[in-house]
Amino acid sequence: MKTVTVSAFRKDIKKYVELAKDEQVLVNRGSGDAFYIVPAEKIREGYSKEFIEGIKKAEKQIKEGKTVQVKSKAGLETILKHL
Repeated sequence: MKTVTVSAFRKDIKKYVELAKDEQVLVNRGSGDAFYIVPAEKIREGYSKEFIEGIKKAEKQIKEGKTVQVKSKAGLETILKHL
């Protein structure tokens, strides 16, 4: 991971944008804020296939009425004990 100041980033934006294609680039501001430079294609990759499949399975179960309503803390504790 490469860490740079805002000033260094501003002086050579092209260099750090190209670098961000292959490694993480973190831009630090003097105020303590920090920002990653991330290629748009990596953002579009999104979630893993397994995660998406899990979401779809859960949506199907909801549509089929295979849900449990928890109406109290005790009910939640009971469900969690059985996991």
